[in-house]
Amino acid sequence: MGIDAGSSVKQVAKVLCNGTSENCQNTFNYDGITDCRAAMVTLNGPKSCSFGCMGLGTCERVCPFDAIHVNKETGVAEVDPEKCTACGKCIEACPKDVITYVPYSQLTVVNCNNKERGGHVKKNCGVACIACGMCQRACPFDAIHVTNNVAIIDYTKCTNCMICVEKCPTKAIQGNLELRADVEIPEDKLPKKPAPKPAPKPTPKPAEKPEVKAEVKPAEKVEAKEEPKAETKPAEKVEAKEESKAETKPAEKVEAKEEPKAETKPAEKVEAKEEPKAETKPAE
Repeated sequence: MGIDAGSSVKQVAKVLCNGTSENCQNTFNYDGITDCRAAMVTLNGPKSCSFGCMGLGTCERVCPFDAIHVNKETGVAEVDPEKCTACGKCIEACPKDVITYVPYSQLTVVNCNNKERGGHVKKNCGVACIACGMCQRACPFDAIHVTNNVAIIDYTKCTNCMICVEKCPTKAIQGNLELRADVEIPEDKLPKKPAPKPAPKPTPKPAEKPEVKAEVKPAEKVEAKEEPKAETKPAEKVEAKEESKAETKPAEKVEAKEEPKAETKPAEKVEAKEEPKAETKPAE
Protein backbone atom coordinates (compact mmCIF):
# COMPACT_ATOMS: atom_id res chain seq x y z
CA MET A 1 0.00 0.00 0.00
CA GLY A 2 1.09 3.64 -0.47
CA ILE A 3 0.24 7.32 -0.86
CA ASP A 4 0.54 8.99 -4.28
CA ALA A 5 3.91 10.72 -4.67
CA GLY A 6 2.47 13.36 -7.01
CA SER A 7 1.83 13.81 -10.72
CA SER A 8 5.39 15.00 -11.42
CA VAL A 9 6.84 11.56 -10.56
CA LYS A 10 6.47 8.72 -13.05
CA GLN A 11 3.94 6.18 -11.80
CA VAL A 12 3.55 2.50 -12.62
CA ALA A 13 1.02 -0.12 -11.58
CA LYS A 14 1.90 -2.51 -8.78
CA VAL A 15 0.08 -5.67 -7.63
CA LEU A 16 0.12 -5.48 -3.83
CA CYS A 17 -0.05 -9.19 -3.12
CA ASN A 18 2.49 -11.87 -2.30
CA GLY A 19 -0.12 -14.57 -1.74
CA THR A 20 1.48 -17.15 -3.97
CA SER A 21 0.28 -20.73 -4.16
CA GLU A 22 2.80 -21.56 -1.40
CA ASN A 23 1.94 -18.66 0.92
CA CYS A 24 -1.83 -18.61 0.46
CA GLN A 25 -3.94 -21.69 -0.36
CA ASN A 26 -7.33 -21.88 -2.05
CA THR A 27 -10.34 -22.80 0.08
CA PHE A 28 -12.03 -24.64 -2.81
CA ASN A 29 -11.41 -25.60 -6.43
CA TYR A 30 -12.97 -23.01 -8.71
CA ASP A 31 -14.30 -24.55 -11.94
CA GLY A 32 -16.00 -21.69 -13.70
CA ILE A 33 -15.37 -18.82 -16.09
CA THR A 34 -11.72 -17.78 -16.10
CA ASP A 35 -12.39 -14.28 -14.94
CA CYS A 36 -11.76 -12.64 -11.57
CA ARG A 37 -15.07 -10.75 -11.63
CA ALA A 38 -17.01 -13.95 -12.33
CA ALA A 39 -15.19 -15.82 -9.56
CA MET A 40 -16.13 -13.13 -7.04
CA VAL A 41 -19.76 -14.24 -7.34
CA THR A 42 -18.83 -17.61 -5.81
CA LEU A 43 -18.00 -17.01 -2.15
CA ASN A 44 -15.79 -14.00 -2.92
CA GLY A 45 -13.40 -16.19 -4.91
CA PRO A 46 -11.41 -19.33 -4.09
CA LYS A 47 -8.50 -17.58 -2.34
CA SER A 48 -8.31 -18.06 1.42
CA CYS A 49 -7.37 -14.37 1.74
CA SER A 50 -10.36 -12.33 0.63
CA PHE A 51 -8.06 -9.45 -0.42
CA GLY A 52 -5.53 -11.48 -2.43
CA CYS A 53 -4.95 -11.80 -6.17
CA MET A 54 -6.90 -14.75 -7.61
CA GLY A 55 -4.65 -15.02 -10.67
CA LEU A 56 -7.43 -15.60 -13.23
CA GLY A 57 -5.96 -13.02 -15.64
CA THR A 58 -8.67 -10.37 -15.99
CA CYS A 59 -6.06 -7.60 -15.66
CA GLU A 60 -3.84 -9.32 -18.20
CA ARG A 61 -6.58 -9.40 -20.83
CA VAL A 62 -7.54 -5.73 -20.47
CA CYS A 63 -3.99 -4.30 -20.61
CA PRO A 64 -3.37 -2.76 -24.08
CA PHE A 65 0.41 -2.65 -23.58
CA ASP A 66 1.11 -6.27 -22.58
CA ALA A 67 2.54 -4.93 -19.32
CA ILE A 68 0.92 -7.30 -16.84
CA HIS A 69 0.86 -11.10 -16.74
CA VAL A 70 -0.07 -13.82 -14.27
CA ASN A 71 2.98 -15.73 -13.13
CA LYS A 72 2.17 -19.41 -13.74
CA GLU A 73 4.43 -20.58 -10.95
CA THR A 74 3.14 -18.24 -8.23
CA GLY A 75 -0.41 -17.66 -9.47
CA VAL A 76 -0.14 -13.89 -8.87
CA ALA A 77 -0.20 -11.10 -11.46
CA GLU A 78 3.03 -9.15 -12.01
CA VAL A 79 3.59 -5.79 -13.71
CA ASP A 80 6.49 -5.02 -16.04
CA PRO A 81 7.36 -1.43 -15.04
CA GLU A 82 9.24 -0.85 -18.29
CA LYS A 83 6.07 -1.43 -20.33
CA CYS A 84 3.52 0.06 -17.95
CA THR A 85 2.13 3.47 -18.96
CA ALA A 86 -0.12 3.90 -15.90
CA CYS A 87 -3.21 3.86 -18.08
CA GLY A 88 -5.21 2.46 -15.14
CA LYS A 89 -7.17 -0.21 -17.02
CA CYS A 90 -5.88 -3.06 -14.83
CA ILE A 91 -6.74 -1.09 -11.70
CA GLU A 92 -10.32 -0.63 -12.93
CA ALA A 93 -10.70 -4.30 -13.88
CA CYS A 94 -9.44 -5.80 -10.62
CA PRO A 95 -12.40 -6.69 -8.35
CA LYS A 96 -10.15 -7.05 -5.29
CA ASP A 97 -8.56 -3.56 -5.61
CA VAL A 98 -5.19 -5.22 -5.24
CA ILE A 99 -3.51 -3.12 -7.98
CA THR A 100 -2.42 0.46 -7.29
CA TYR A 101 0.11 3.07 -8.43
CA VAL A 102 3.63 3.39 -7.02
CA PRO A 103 6.52 5.66 -8.08
CA TYR A 104 8.67 4.10 -10.76
CA SER A 105 11.83 4.50 -8.63
CA GLN A 106 10.24 3.20 -5.41
CA LEU A 107 12.20 0.28 -3.97
CA THR A 108 10.23 -0.27 -0.76
CA VAL A 109 6.61 -1.44 -1.04
CA VAL A 110 4.13 -3.02 1.36
CA ASN A 111 3.30 -6.07 -0.71
CA CYS A 112 -0.06 -6.76 0.95
CA ASN A 113 -3.62 -5.49 0.62
CA ASN A 114 -5.18 -7.32 3.57
CA LYS A 115 -7.39 -5.17 5.82
CA GLU A 116 -8.38 -7.77 8.36
CA ARG A 117 -6.87 -8.29 11.79
CA GLY A 118 -6.50 -11.30 14.01
CA GLY A 119 -4.85 -14.70 14.15
CA HIS A 120 -6.71 -15.96 11.09
CA VAL A 121 -4.87 -13.41 8.91
CA LYS A 122 -1.56 -15.23 9.36
CA LYS A 123 -3.29 -18.60 8.90
CA ASN A 124 -4.78 -17.49 5.58
CA CYS A 125 -1.49 -16.10 4.29
CA GLY A 126 1.95 -16.60 5.80
CA VAL A 127 3.30 -13.27 4.51
CA ALA A 128 0.34 -11.02 5.24
CA CYS A 129 0.56 -7.70 7.07
CA ILE A 130 -0.70 -8.29 10.62
CA ALA A 131 -0.85 -4.58 11.58
CA CYS A 132 1.67 -5.04 14.41
CA GLY A 133 3.07 -1.52 13.94
CA MET A 134 6.75 -2.48 14.19
CA CYS A 135 7.51 -0.77 10.89
CA GLN A 136 5.79 2.42 12.04
CA ARG A 137 7.79 2.58 15.28
CA ALA A 138 11.09 1.80 13.55
CA CYS A 139 10.87 4.30 10.67
CA PRO A 140 13.09 7.32 11.42
CA PHE A 141 11.34 9.48 8.80
CA ASP A 142 7.69 8.95 9.82
CA ALA A 143 7.07 7.52 6.33
CA ILE A 144 4.95 4.45 7.17
CA HIS A 145 1.79 4.12 9.25
CA VAL A 146 -0.73 1.38 9.95
CA THR A 147 -4.12 2.45 8.62
CA ASN A 148 -7.19 0.24 8.45
CA ASN A 149 -5.14 -2.78 9.65
CA VAL A 150 -2.52 -2.52 6.91
CA ALA A 151 0.78 -0.61 6.67
CA ILE A 152 0.82 2.27 4.16
CA ILE A 153 3.96 4.05 2.94
CA ASP A 154 4.02 7.79 2.28
CA TYR A 155 6.23 7.83 -0.80
CA THR A 156 6.90 11.56 -0.42
CA LYS A 157 8.74 10.82 2.85
CA CYS A 158 10.20 7.40 2.15
CA THR A 159 13.97 7.39 1.59
CA ASN A 160 14.29 3.65 0.85
CA CYS A 161 16.42 3.14 3.95
CA MET A 162 14.54 -0.17 4.29
CA ILE A 163 14.58 -0.27 8.07
CA CYS A 164 10.92 -1.29 7.86
CA VAL A 165 11.90 -4.19 5.61
CA GLU A 166 14.26 -5.49 8.28
CA LYS A 167 11.74 -5.05 11.10
CA CYS A 168 8.67 -6.61 9.45
CA PRO A 169 8.10 -10.01 11.17
CA THR A 170 6.08 -11.51 8.29
CA LYS A 171 8.16 -10.07 5.42
CA ALA A 172 5.09 -8.32 4.03
CA ILE A 173 7.23 -5.28 3.13
CA GLN A 174 9.18 -5.81 -0.06
CA GLY A 175 12.63 -4.37 -0.69
CA ASN A 176 16.04 -5.49 -1.92
CA LEU A 177 18.44 -4.72 0.91
CA GLU A 178 21.38 -4.69 -1.50
CA LEU A 179 19.83 -1.64 -3.21
CA ARG A 180 18.93 0.27 -0.06
CA ALA A 181 19.79 3.96 -0.04
CA ASP A 182 22.71 5.21 2.04
CA VAL A 183 20.79 7.70 4.10
CA GLU A 184 22.02 9.67 7.08
CA ILE A 185 19.63 9.12 9.94
CA PRO A 186 19.37 11.89 12.54
CA GLU A 187 20.64 10.94 15.96
CA ASP A 188 17.31 11.69 17.62
CA LYS A 189 15.63 9.27 15.17
CA LEU A 190 17.98 6.37 15.76
CA PRO A 191 16.43 3.50 17.68
CA LYS A 192 17.26 3.72 21.34
CA LYS A 193 19.35 0.93 22.73
CA PRO A 194 17.94 -0.70 25.84
CA ALA A 195 19.72 0.19 29.05
CA PRO A 196 22.05 -2.56 30.20
CA LYS A 197 20.72 -4.63 33.05
CA PRO A 198 22.67 -4.42 36.32
CA ALA A 199 24.85 -7.41 36.98
CA PRO A 200 23.39 -9.74 39.59
CA LYS A 201 25.05 -9.65 43.00
CA PRO A 202 27.16 -12.74 43.70
CA THR A 203 25.81 -14.97 46.43
CA PRO A 204 28.13 -15.56 49.41
CA LYS A 205 29.88 -18.88 48.92
CA PRO A 206 31.04 -19.59 52.54
CA ALA A 207 27.41 -19.85 53.71
CA GLU A 208 26.64 -22.63 51.20
CA LYS A 209 29.43 -25.09 52.16
CA PRO A 210 28.34 -26.09 55.70
CA GLU A 211 24.79 -26.76 54.49
CA VAL A 212 25.98 -29.26 51.88
CA LYS A 213 28.05 -31.26 54.41
CA ALA A 214 25.26 -31.47 57.00
CA GLU A 215 22.71 -32.75 54.52
CA VAL A 216 24.65 -35.35 52.52
CA LYS A 217 27.21 -37.34 54.52
CA PRO A 218 25.31 -38.33 57.74
CA ALA A 219 22.33 -39.62 55.78
CA GLU A 220 24.43 -41.94 53.63
CA LYS A 221 26.24 -43.60 56.62
CA VAL A 222 23.04 -44.51 58.52
CA GLU A 223 21.41 -46.16 55.55
CA ALA A 224 24.49 -48.25 54.67
CA LYS A 225 24.75 -49.82 58.18
CA GLU A 226 21.09 -50.70 58.75
CA GLU A 227 20.29 -52.50 55.52
CA PRO A 228 22.65 -55.56 55.65
CA LYS A 229 21.88 -56.49 59.30
CA ALA A 230 18.12 -56.73 58.96
CA GLU A 231 17.79 -58.53 55.66
CA THR A 232 20.46 -61.14 54.84
CA LYS A 233 22.46 -63.71 56.88
CA PRO A 234 20.44 -64.51 60.08
CA ALA A 235 17.30 -65.48 58.22
CA GLU A 236 19.10 -67.93 55.93
CA LYS A 237 20.88 -69.88 58.73
CA VAL A 238 17.74 -70.61 60.78
CA GLU A 239 15.82 -72.02 57.87
CA ALA A 240 18.69 -74.23 56.71
CA LYS A 241 19.10 -75.97 60.10
CA GLU A 242 15.43 -76.69 60.72
CA GLU A 243 14.75 -78.23 57.34
CA SER A 244 17.69 -80.65 57.44
CA LYS A 245 16.84 -82.10 60.90
CA ALA A 246 13.18 -82.75 60.21
CA GLU A 247 13.37 -84.31 56.77
CA THR A 248 16.37 -86.62 56.21
CA LYS A 249 18.12 -89.22 58.47
CA PRO A 250 15.63 -90.20 61.24
CA ALA A 251 12.88 -91.23 58.84
CA GLU A 252 15.10 -93.62 56.86
CA LYS A 253 16.46 -95.55 59.92
CA VAL A 254 13.04 -96.50 61.39
CA GLU A 255 11.74 -98.04 58.20
CA ALA A 256 14.86 -100.16 57.57
CA LYS A 257 14.82 -101.93 61.03
CA GLU A 258 11.12 -102.96 61.22
CA GLU A 259 10.67 -104.69 57.85
CA PRO A 260 13.10 -107.70 58.03
CA LYS A 261 11.97 -108.98 61.50
CA ALA A 262 8.31 -109.62 60.61
CA GLU A 263 8.61 -111.35 57.21
CA THR A 264 11.48 -113.90 56.81
CA LYS A 265 13.24 -116.52 58.99
CA PRO A 266 10.91 -117.48 61.95
CA ALA A 267 7.98 -118.62 59.78
CA GLU A 268 10.02 -121.13 57.70
CA LYS A 269 11.57 -123.01 60.69
CA VAL A 270 8.24 -123.98 62.40
CA GLU A 271 6.66 -125.55 59.33
CA ALA A 272 9.66 -127.81 58.45
CA LYS A 273 9.85 -129.59 61.91
CA GLU A 274 6.14 -130.52 62.44
CA GLU A 275 5.30 -132.19 59.07
CA PRO A 276 7.46 -135.40 59.14
CA LYS A 277 6.47 -136.52 62.74
CA ALA A 278 2.68 -136.61 62.16
CA GLU A 279 2.56 -138.52 58.84
CA THR A 280 4.95 -141.62 59.15
CA LYS A 281 4.99 -143.67 62.44
CA PRO A 282 1.26 -144.09 63.51
CA ALA A 283 0.15 -145.40 60.12
CA GLU A 284 2.47 -148.58 60.18
